[in-house]
Amino acid sequence: MIFCQRNHSNLVNRRSIIGRLLAVLTPGACLLCGSNAPGNNALCPDCREDMPQNTSACPHCGLPLLRAGFCPDCLRNPPAFDRTITAYIYRYPVNVLIRSMKYQQNLNAIRALGLGLAEIIKKENGTLPECLIPVPLHLSRLISRGFNQSQELSLILAKELHLPIDFSLIRRIRPTTPQFKLLPKQRQKNVKGAFKLLKEPNYKSIAIVDDIITTGATLSELSRTLKAAGVEVIEGWACARAG
Repeated sequence: MIFCQRNHSNLVNRRSIIGRLLAVLTPGACLLCGSNAPGNNALCPDCREDMPQNTSACPHCGLPLLRAGFCPDCLRNPPAFDRTITAYIYRYPVNVLIRSMKYQQNLNAIRALGLGLAEIIKKENGTLPECLIPVPLHLSRLISRGFNQSQELSLILAKELHLPIDFSLIRRIRPTTPQFKLLPKQRQKNVKGAFKLLKEPNYKSIAIVDDIITTGATLSELSRTLKAAGVEVIEGWACARAG
């Protein structure tokens, strides 16, 4: 169940605490406001419309921008991955949904975010990758959390986009500090050497799936490992991009 302070006064009445309770108690109810959510989407049409879409972003790293184009960092020092697709900007209510998905194992939040990302990818009308790779968790983190949200998102994307998932290609071989606890300059060092290929990839193009891209350090480290093994094109797919 999601409880949070609404920032936009014109939506306070519609997204009340009562509405959120109804979302839990009533099948087919919107996770955010409790009204009808058709098609098992977990969000009603109004709440989906209000999600902060990342429509003007750097095509390389997904950084939200005032107008479309490459960000200064990518122009100076392009990352190891080739492009990103991120559905939303990491702010309310996306941040609340991601925390609920990640730390409360909220299946409705996973579905809402996964379907939203799949919809954005479909609108791209580009060539889809050959395979999806969820960002792996270290075994200790997987045990403590109980599930890998990137795997759960990958399952939704695979079904919606008719793509295979390879769960056994790469593994996180050492535990790392959660990236949000670190300064940007510390994050690259934190994940350096954290991943190991378990087999030679048979793919030329891969999409790495995660819940949120912050600085892109984890995505870059995975991309370097995969490109060193012969993968040619790597995309990062995530529900949200931090600004």
